Amino acid sequence: MMLAIRVGVLGSLTTFSTLVGDAAVLGSEGRTTMSLTLMSVNLIGGWALFLIAAASVRGVLS
Repeated sequence: MMLAIRVGVLGSLTTFSTLVGDAAVLGSEGRTTMSLTLMSVNLIGGWALFLIAAASVRGVLS
């Protein structure tokens, strides 16, 4: 279980750092709107999918 948690945490950190890196590159190229859109879609979409998955799991377990 601890291995799965560690892999999940490290995987999420590297994925998030890639997202931030891409957004920083877009921002430094003067593409601020695209950078903000990238961050917004990923963060809002990620939370939305998390909430949908949590509701699905609750439905299956109840």
